[in-house]
Amino acid sequence: MNCKPGDLACIVRVVTGDPVVEAQLRPLLIGRFVRVVQLVSAETWELEEPISVSIRIGSVHAQFTLIGLEDHALQAIRGVPVHYVQADEVAA
Repeated sequence: MNCKPGDLACIVRVVTGDPVVEAQLRPLLIGRFVRVVQLVSAETWELEEPISVSIRIGSVHAQFTLIGLEDHALQAIRGVPVHYVQADEVAA
């Protein structure tokens, strides 16, 4: 699993199985930050705030709300410890 409950995560993948839909969704979703709340299935996270999406495929206009995302589409953002004194630094 990439995420844990409460993590802030970045959407890094969009996989729908339809290249036309994926091409529309990538610029709307990739790089977007979300907070995951809990697992709702084996690999799907509930989002703290749903994401409204509107796309056009040919003459069809589709509008929907994402309330969850699969773990493989997310990259958790966790703090890395900051060391104020680096061992390889030379004192001035």
